[in-house]
Amino acid sequence: MAKPEYYYGVHSVESLLELEPERVLTLFTLKGRDDQRLQKILQLAEPFGISVQKASRDSLEKLAGLPFHQGVVAAVRPHPTLNEKDLDQLMQQSPDALLLALDQVTDPHNLGACIRTAAAMGVQAVIVPRDRAATLTPTARKVAAGGAEKVKFIQVTNLARTLANMKENYNYPLDLSWSTTEMTEVLSFFNQVEKFYESKVEKEVFLESYNAFKKIVPSKMQEKQLGRDFELSSGYSLYHAVKEVKASGKRFVSADKA
Repeated sequence: MAKPEYYYGVHSVESLLELEPERVLTLFTLKGRDDQRLQKILQLAEPFGISVQKASRDSLEKLAGLPFHQGVVAAVRPHPTLNEKDLDQLMQQSPDALLLALDQVTDPHNLGACIRTAAAMGVQAVIVPRDRAATLTPTARKVAAGGAEKVKFIQVTNLARTLANMKENYNYPLDLSWSTTEMTEVLSFFNQVEKFYESKVEKEVFLESYNAFKKIVPSKMQEKQLGRDFELSSGYSLYHAVKEVKASGKRFVSADKA
């Protein structure tokens, strides 16, 4: 049997029990703690017959590897590592899935913060390089505050190549001379444009994404060419989306209500 992983922190453990309770082997809780938040965790665990053990503060710190465990640690069956094949499967099942690619993020705290934000924005998967990048450590999971259980975490051998393959397979107009970070920003903006036509966008978020796009594509000529290529592949006008969102006085804007 594979060695268990240890999740700690109220949000992380609570989210795990809500979404994947079958993975939880044992709950360790701080002796003497009996507050409302802990009671909720115990109530979530009870229907699944999960073993609960009382432990000292020092014991919890050894399990978590840090003193910031908030009085609860879960021993968990390891989750299988997701890779390029899982990304392909996700894109086949959900071609319009919102993805976040992260490059050069080596601090688990920063990774956790990115995943927390991604989960709040409805991102379905976070993509990172397999080497020289932070992984889903217990610290990253705690900072993610439950987001790591809601968003797929996919590790790929070559992030730039993966994004280029996505361009080839899903017809996003990308310049392969861009850095991975620049590709991510452009893909994020294209996703905002699609969202404008297919559901609705938040004006502030859309324009922030457009401003990031303009830093990468400052030339009007290049923007027009990318807009034409994008419209050919998606059927959506980049120019019209930007114009309508800028002109709208509403917080949320969609194509049918612009």
